[in-house]
Amino acid sequence: MLLFAGAELTRFEVHPHGQTAIATYVVEETEEYFGRVIHARYLTTDTWHRTPEGWRLIAAQVTALRQDPPAVTLPPGRLDVERRETWDILWKRNR
Repeated sequence: MLLFAGAELTRFEVHPHGQTAIATYVVEETEEYFGRVIHARYLTTDTWHRTPEGWRLIAAQVTALRQDPPAVTLPPGRLDVERRETWDILWKRNR
């Protein structure tokens, strides 16, 4: 685990392939944004190539690792009411 500026680097792996190496890791960020603490996770893949001058980063990709919010139990029929209200609003707006 590596810590830097409000982020933690975890699940670090390197897969060498001759003069090329693929590094993957997860960055877990915690930061304050307009008074609220937010958490974000990113899967990062870096591709490195060895040159006579040393290792050079030749490609990188970052993907947000999203997590669904906790499930909420709705009373029976509530979803139908919200769906109907939404369709009514959209119908009136597009007339």
